[in-house]
Amino acid sequence: MKAYVILFLVDAALSGAWIWAVARWMRLEFPLPDLLITVCLCSALALLPGYGWLLAMFVLWLLLRGVRRADLWPEIIVMSAGSAFIWLAASMSLLI
Repeated sequence: MKAYVILFLVDAALSGAWIWAVARWMRLEFPLPDLLITVCLCSALALLPGYGWLLAMFVLWLLLRGVRRADLWPEIIVMSAGSAFIWLAASMSLLI
C-alpha cells in the first residue's frame, strides 16, 4: 500500500512538472488549479491494474483538449506522451 502512495506522489509530481514545463515552453494558458486536478486524476487512474494507464491517457487527452490555444500536434501529443513515459518509468522503478 505504501508503494502505491509513493508511486502516486511521484507520478503526480513528475507529470505535473512535465505538463507545466511544456505549457510554459509552448506559451499555453493552463491555470494551476486545472493542472493539479488533471495530474492528480490521471495519476490515480494510471494506478489501476491492467489498462489503467490507457484510461489515464484517454482522460488526460480529453482534459488537455480544453487548454486554450493547444493544438493536437505538438502540444497535446508531447504532454500526453511525456506523461505516459513518466507513468511507465515510475511504475517500473517503484513496483519492481
